[in-house]
Amino acid sequence: MNRSFKYRIYPTAQQALLIAKTFGCCRKIWNLMLDDKLQEYRAGRKMSRQTPAQYKKDYPYLKEVDSMALINVQLHLEEAFRSYFQQPRKGLPRHKTRKRSSRRYTTNLIKNNIEIGRNWIKLPKMGKVRAKIHRALPLGAHIKSVTVSQDRCGDYYAGVLVEIDPLKTKQNTDRLGAIESTASIGLDYSMPSFFVSTSFPATHPRPMKKNQERLARAQKSLSRKRRGSANYRRQQKKVARIYRKIADQRRDYIHKASREITNRFDVIGIEDINMVAMSRVLHFGSAVFDNGWSLFVHCLTYKAEEQGGTVTKVGRSYPSTKRCSQCGIVNQEIRLGDRSWTCPNCGAFHDRDKNAAENIRQETVRIMMSRQPQGMRG
Repeated sequence: MNRSFKYRIYPTAQQALLIAKTFGCCRKIWNLMLDDKLQEYRAGRKMSRQTPAQYKKDYPYLKEVDSMALINVQLHLEEAFRSYFQQPRKGLPRHKTRKRSSRRYTTNLIKNNIEIGRNWIKLPKMGKVRAKIHRALPLGAHIKSVTVSQDRCGDYYAGVLVEIDPLKTKQNTDRLGAIESTASIGLDYSMPSFFVSTSFPATHPRPMKKNQERLARAQKSLSRKRRGSANYRRQQKKVARIYRKIADQRRDYIHKASREITNRFDVIGIEDINMVAMSRVLHFGSAVFDNGWSLFVHCLTYKAEEQGGTVTKVGRSYPSTKRCSQCGIVNQEIRLGDRSWTCPNCGAFHDRDKNAAENIRQETVRIMMSRQPQGMRG
């Protein structure tokens, strides 16, 4: 099992210069290899396998940076061409520029060239870089690679990819046992409150909506400045900081909520929703993406797997809204504007979203029981 941990790093001026050189060399290698591959591809010849080493004679400054960073560029370019051949609609890989491309590179662990201390991270060619180690790596975790990046605000980060022993997760699978005796929950997606359930309240902060006026003022100020000027670049950073704060607030809530849910419940049921289609067809627009539902599902899934739990997606065709959670009858008369309804069969009164959440929970339990061996049921 692979996990990634992202830490803020504080390089010195000399280390920051080496990071900038590495960004530039990775960009240069990408463009050189891409030129050669495109020339062979358009000439109808079989594309040869280029390596960074063959360019170092003509460009000696490539020797100043970490060689593994350049090799990873080669692997990423080859993967980009494989993706193009499988799905040509994606288009051919494009050249990278200093302004348009992301500022990041990846290096791999070789002979303990990467280490993590109490307040530092050791990186190839740089030595120890001061870092905020806000969370220690799990016991027994093996470092595989580190991705060094710089965001639009100018801050540096190190994303550490580690491999975790799956035995810990396998030992926790005893938590499930018989599905009837485990704690289960169903989550029904809701635009205003993020999700609705019968046993866990959601209080999404809606960060984009809260920061909308501040962001609009900053963007208006940016539009009035001459593009490329010093004032324009300073205002760009101010806009980037607002966007980063919005993303941090959203991510903070999602991680806390998903952790609390996975700690309390072993079986979690969610809707299988196409968020892109919802934003287009129902004209919800950016309000859908402000919630960050896809990230929430991702966090729920891997955190549940680590603790021996499970996350199950209920099919889109399942009538969670129209089905009575008490008697099981499907009421076809329910419309989108009906926020509550009374079952014509048993007379039960339902809140639309809470009834859907309970139906999702029941369907998830049914699916999990059908997957268990006969001897473990009941």
